Amino acid sequence: MSNVSHPKCNIRLLAIEAKSRLLKDDYYPSVLEPSKRFTPSERDMFIRLRDMYENGEEVVNPIEQLADKELMKSLPHEERQRYIINLCSEYADMKRELLSRLASCPTAFDDRKNKSPKSI
Repeated sequence: MSNVSHPKCNIRLLAIEAKSRLLKDDYYPSVLEPSKRFTPSERDMFIRLRDMYENGEEVVNPIEQLADKELMKSLPHEERQRYIINLCSEYADMKRELLSRLASCPTAFDDRKNKSPKSI
């Protein structure tokens, strides 16, 4: 049943608005935004990994590429080990989260980016 007698009704306007959002190229930016449930350090890690993905960079050595070198120099041995373990854990969790979001996003592998999600 169509609503041709009321072309400007609220439901029709909402449907037109939703269709226009779906047709935009940048409709899915919220998919790649960090979740509010992330801790501040997880949020920073997610943003760094997302930026590396967008720039086409590859994470070969997460400790070397993602660690705060000044902080590591100032920490004692035990604290440095704890920092590295936490960094690796966050990296693995955020990489898994980013890859699952990229796999669920239909525009993640379009021709503009031309990148594989395995390169993170």
